[in-house]
This record gives sequence, structure tokens and C-alpha cells, in this order.
Amino acid sequence: MGKLNQFFYVLFLVCLFMLTGCGKEDNPDNPSPINTGNIISKKTIGPEGGVLEGNGFSVTIPPQLLSVPVELTISKLKAEAMDGQAMSDIYFVNNLPASYSGGLTLSYEIPSNANDFSLLLCETPWAPSAKGETISYRLTDYEMNGKSAVVNLQISGYKSGKEIEDEATHFSLGLLAVSGNTSILSSQGHFKITFPVIYEEGAEKLADYLEQAFQTMTQPPYSLSVAKRTRWPIDVTICKLPSTVFGYFEASVLGDNYASLLFNKDKLNDEVNLKATATHELMHFFQSLYDPRNRFSKAKFESPTWWLDEATAVWSEELTATQGASFISAARLGNELQPYAGNLSVKPDEPQNFGYGMSVMIKYIAKNFGGSYIRSIYEKVAAGSKPADAVREALGKFYWEWYGQFMANYTSGSLSSDLTLSVILGSKPQAYKFENSSDTVKAISLAFNPLETKLFKVQIDENALDDESSLGVSSNNPGYEYYAIYKFNNSGIEKIAEGASPTVPNVKEGVMQGYQYLVMVTNTEYSTTSSSARTLDFKIRLSQAPVFRKFSFNLGVMSKTVYVYQSGPGDSTIAAQWHSLDIPTTININGNQISISWNNVDYGGELHTGTFTASLNPDQSMNYQIHDVATNSIAVTTYSSTGYNIPFTNSGWWGKEWSGESHLYIKQFDMKQQFDTFYIAAHGVYYSPEYSIKTITIRFNTYADK
Repeated sequence: MGKLNQFFYVLFLVCLFMLTGCGKEDNPDNPSPINTGNIISKKTIGPEGGVLEGNGFSVTIPPQLLSVPVELTISKLKAEAMDGQAMSDIYFVNNLPASYSGGLTLSYEIPSNANDFSLLLCETPWAPSAKGETISYRLTDYEMNGKSAVVNLQISGYKSGKEIEDEATHFSLGLLAVSGNTSILSSQGHFKITFPVIYEEGAEKLADYLEQAFQTMTQPPYSLSVAKRTRWPIDVTICKLPSTVFGYFEASVLGDNYASLLFNKDKLNDEVNLKATATHELMHFFQSLYDPRNRFSKAKFESPTWWLDEATAVWSEELTATQGASFISAARLGNELQPYAGNLSVKPDEPQNFGYGMSVMIKYIAKNFGGSYIRSIYEKVAAGSKPADAVREALGKFYWEWYGQFMANYTSGSLSSDLTLSVILGSKPQAYKFENSSDTVKAISLAFNPLETKLFKVQIDENALDDESSLGVSSNNPGYEYYAIYKFNNSGIEKIAEGASPTVPNVKEGVMQGYQYLVMVTNTEYSTTSSSARTLDFKIRLSQAPVFRKFSFNLGVMSKTVYVYQSGPGDSTIAAQWHSLDIPTTININGNQISISWNNVDYGGELHTGTFTASLNPDQSMNYQIHDVATNSIAVTTYSSTGYNIPFTNSGWWGKEWSGESHLYIKQFDMKQQFDTFYIAAHGVYYSPEYSIKTITIRFNTYADK
């Protein structure tokens, strides 16, 4: 290319970047574009259009489709995937600008000895399962012009929205003639399978697997949309791939209508893994239809949602597996510990492997919230949300509401049986040992990334125990933490307690039976604006369960401690007013359990009927339930609330004091004041109809000692 032409070409690229830079994807990644072979011909073609030829292959560019001169090349590459069926090399035209829009004609001179041939259109797309670019082979229509097969393509322009990245601004298209192929259509017409004639039985099975997966994914509860695909069937090619590969999904620079699938002819007899791969790669097809990027970016660059895509695709394999939910994907091997890393808002070092491991999170979501949320997540992706935000927005839940429970279930092995005890212990969790009766507390302070989980091995010497000893874990400053405790021996692992402050009673019995213990700690804090680690201060302790010795309870105390916080400037406070209550009629104390009931009139003439029950946990946290109905001449007020694992706060004249101020511990809240013609009610975290509520918290004080 001459210096003047080079100047105009660089100017074209700069202008293109300026026009599209506002929509440029974050951190696009295509580290190693594939080699399209040896260049055999080159020519600079500009706005006037032109033809480039080489070895019987040609490309025709109509006038006015290139705004500046571009040096196009023709290269040839051995078609190894065709395994002897290729009638020649693959011929590529290279350096077509990413913004190319309009017609383009490829022509290929067919060898004179070819009586029966198929023509394949080849591209070099970025395939998620390949972790880079591959060569795609897709059956294409053609017309004969003398000895040449002619393919007329129409390449659409970019739509408004996100545009191309600046790391690469060109693509390649090629043609290959092969012999000995035939094609079949799947039962519902969604897939056209092209394959060597000797693999007909395998091709038919593959067609059935793909249709089964398609029907499963497009029907409730998943109901994934194919609205962006208007050309059917999907082209599927069976050919020779690397020995470890079962298949690929491949997007196309021509757009969603030309995305295709590729499967390894040598894997057709491995029915279990072939079926899993068909489902996995088809899920990548569906994901591409929700990808908000343009056709070029989808075909040439790693997806910003790559780890989420792989997590969902690996999970989807169980949808068509004979084993169902017990199916374990081969992709998970070696990636079982990936979920413990957390930090979902940061691109993982190995997005594919991280996604393989995180497939259990998608499984947990589908199982516990419903399969329709898989579609909801990708609808959020289509709207531009990043992976972790898409999950949060689709579920309508904060991570602290469910992520700890997910990790607790996963660690127990209940979500995926490949997370074995040997895998867990092989990760070498930090160990703590209780050696004697005075060795009762292990204080730990460690940095956790958002949603990171750590495991701790707990060894307990028999000398450190008595008959009432318990094992517990709790935070010094409760916030966004979730804990679980497990016991294990050579037979396996079992979850025995979980929550904000879990405790295992009678731990001596387990130790005498040969069990050891494992503690899981998850930082459930997640922010869309920060991925910074935070320090968690917590204690693993051996202790005896506390018991009630003295107890003071007065409903009148609560008259100033039941609060509803109204959203708005200043978070103004509305207090539910209660009158003092006479001494309750019945009090029962039994060790760490207490129950109180009343049915009497307070000083203001209001009749109160209700109950209060509480229990002290071995870690000295408290659980409670309260229910009261107050009746006066104006209204009937019903109030009930439940809380668990409310942490010990301080000591007073009466003994130990508890305060339930945090919504993390209040699991249920209901209040209703019924007047003659209207009522005011509070339920959970909503206050209706007059007020929009930000938070509801409850505070009360009870006292006990040992």
C-alpha cells in the first residue's frame, strides 16, 4: 500500500473509532486471531469497487461500499477439519472492514473431477468453548456460473447502540468445497445437520438431542426467546475437531441469522457427553441472542458475560441428561472450588473455568427461585447489566438475602456431588485446635473479597470438652456475614448448623464418635460500585449454653422501641405507641427457655392479650417470638414479630443484655391497627397504605446471666 493510501486507511480507522467509541465494550478480549493461511494474492480496492482473484477464488466488491482504499488479501489454508473430504484448500478473503455493509460476492472454481460436492462458507469467529477463534464451516447456497460456484452475500450495517471495539476492525470470509457430505433436517425443522454420509446414525441422534434441548429451553419455565433469529434452520456441521473437543457454538459476523454449531465426528458414539455438549452449545446460541453487542463484536470478541454464560451453559446440561439434576458435567472437573473465590463483579483471571465452577449458583437459583429467573437474568444482560448485577436485578434480592445459604448448601455437597470431602480438605483450609478446657475462643480477623467464602478446619481435643460443650461461630460486629458448621469423618461431610450465629450443641458426643468440624464463613456483602475487600472479625468458640437466672420483661418498655423508618429526607421516625402493661400473669423459666403470657388491662384501660417466648443459644445469642392484641375504644392493634440469633450486646445490673436492632435478625414483622373505617398496617419491610418504608427494626432488652 502506498503512503497516501496508508494515510487514508489509518484516517478511516480513527474516524470509525471516534464514531463508535461511546459504545465501546469494556475490556474486549481476542488475544490471538487465528491464522488464515498463506497469502497468495493482494490488492487495494477503494470506493470504485473491484475484484481480487487468486487460484480460482475471487471476491467482488461493489462500488461505493468502501469509503477509503483497503488492502484485501486472499489466503489459503489446509482444511484439516474435513479429514480427506476437502477438494482443495480453504480460500479466505481477509481484511474486510468491520463496518462493511452491503453486497459481496465470493466465487470458487470447482475442480473438473467434482461430480458431487457441497460448498461451505467459512469464518473465523471467537467461540466461547474454544477460548478463542476457530474456523466455522457452514453449508451455503450457491449458483453455478460456468465452472465456478458463486455465493452472493448481503452484510447488514450496524444498528444503533453498542459498536465495535478498536482492538480489531476486520474480518475474513472463505469458501471450501467438500465431497461425500449429505444433510438431514431435525424433526421440528430447527436444525440442518451436514455430515459425512457414513455418520448418518450419529447425525440423527445429534439432531434429536438438539431438538430436545431446543424444546426444553423455549418452553416454560425457561421460555428463552428466539425472536432475534428469523432465518431457520440453524446450520450444524459434523467434521473432525481436536481430540478433546466435542463441539462449538460459533457466532457470525453476518449476524444472528447465521450463527451455527460444529460437532466432532469422532465423539458421536459418546452419547452422554454428546448430549451434554449439544445442550451446552445450544445454550450459548440462546445467550448470543440476548447479547446486546453488534454482530461483529459478538463474532470476534470474548463476551463481557463469559463466566455467567459458561455457568448457565454447564448447568443447562442437566436439563436433557438422563440423570437429571444429579448429572455432573465433565466441565466441572478441577473447578469445584471456583465458587469460593466470590468477587463476581470483577472479571476472573480464567472466566471459563470460573463459570464452569459457578454452574452450581445457576442450579441453586433455578431450584430455589424458579427456572423463569434464568430468562430474567438474560433479559437484564440484554438491557446492558453486568453479570453480577443481572443476577441481583433479576432475582429482586440482595446477595446477603441468599448467597450465604447457597454456599452453605454447596459446601455440604447437596448441590453437586463432585464437591467431595477430599476436594474440600485438599484445598488445605486453615486449621484451629482447641486443646484444653481453658482454650475456648479462636479470634480470627481476615480480609474477604465481596461474596468470598473461606473454610476453617476445627480440631477439638477431648480435654477441652464437658458434657454441655457447644461449638459456635459469630461476628464481633454483625453485618453481612453468613456461617455454617459441618461435621465430617471418613464417611463424608454433613451440615449441622448455619445462620448469622450458628451453634452446635453436645459437641462432645460428635468428638467421641470420631467427627471433626468445619466452619464456613461467607462475606455476603456486594456492591455495584466497589470490589474492595473488607475485614471480617469473628470468633469460633467452645462454650456451655447460657441459662436464664433473672429476667425482666415489660411491654411498657417497648412503647418507645418499636420503630418504623419512613423513606425520605432525614429518614423521619414514626413510633408505634404502646402503653405500660401490668405484670404479666404467667412466667415460665426452664434453663435457656422462657415463656410469658398475659391477659390484663394496662393503666390506660387497654386490654392486652399476648405471649412472649425466648431461648438463649449456646453462643449467647437469643431467639424470640412475640404476639400481642391490644383493644381499646378506638382501635384493635395486633402486633407480632420473630427474630433469630440476636447477638449479645453488653452487660447490665441484671446480667447480660440483648438488643435486636438489625433487620438481619428480624425475620418476621406484622402490625395492624384497625379503626372503624380504616386501618394502618405494617408487614415485613412494607408499611401501607400511608407510608413507603425503608427499614423496620425492633429493639427490646431482656436480661439474663449464668
